[in-house]
Amino acid sequence: MAAAVIDKSEIAMLALGFTPTDEIIKARENLGIKTQDEFIQWARGTLETTAVDALKAGDMGAFERRVTQLRRYYFESPNNQQAPSTNMATIMGLYLLFLLSADRTGEFHTEVEQLPEALTGTPQIQLPVAVERCIMEGNGTKLKACVSQAAKDLPHSELLLQRVVNQVRIKIASSLERAYTSMHSKTACKMLLMDPNDKKSLELFAKAENDRKAADEANLSTLELEDPSTPAQARLRNRLSTRWVVEGDRLVFKKIRDDASAMPALDLISNMIGYATDLERIV
Repeated sequence: MAAAVIDKSEIAMLALGFTPTDEIIKARENLGIKTQDEFIQWARGTLETTAVDALKAGDMGAFERRVTQLRRYYFESPNNQQAPSTNMATIMGLYLLFLLSADRTGEFHTEVEQLPEALTGTPQIQLPVAVERCIMEGNGTKLKACVSQAAKDLPHSELLLQRVVNQVRIKIASSLERAYTSMHSKTACKMLLMDPNDKKSLELFAKAENDRKAADEANLSTLELEDPSTPAQARLRNRLSTRWVVEGDRLVFKKIRDDASAMPALDLISNMIGYATDLERIV
């Protein structure tokens, strides 16, 4: 049967903007759907279900694709006579959290600005807005409070909130390793939004941080790593050369590569003056 051959989510994608083909009509009939309005309502619900399923499975690419498809049903079909979906605020709230978890802050703000007023005041949308505000303010206490409130206000948000918190921790981690050579493990836990007594979580985060850097390093050429001839390359090299080690009650930031090849300050100044002189000649 057509319904068995064509994936339900793929059928749902055809509900808007297309003249139903014989194959789609047969698929609709096999699903017990007779009218186009019923088909649109079914398709919207199917995409919402598959979006949540993708999120639960950790397939962020599939989740984003489903939300993109749902936008046609939510916002881009003025002739659609269907009542607004009761799941719309939840889906869009989850999508906003997804953007934050991917560090796509610009897209987050654009998305919020484009949402209808009827949505922006809902708890499902207010939660990611509050989370983003906490991140911008650097308020870890409020961020943890938002995470605690999430289960009540925004179903299925646990994984995304974990990703958001981890993204925040990575940014904090970058600042810590630049500012310190070592610090007490309880202090590190507190600054990384962890339980101060949860040394195991700190060890797991340290391992994940080291693995992430090793993976980034593997994707860079030897030239990029060994030639810190620009400030950006020097910062990158310094970040990737730092490893996290929990030793006793301290978190130590260890360098796995010395800075002997770093550009001396006087050489850097000389080069910058040379660049400025060359630019002046060109002008």
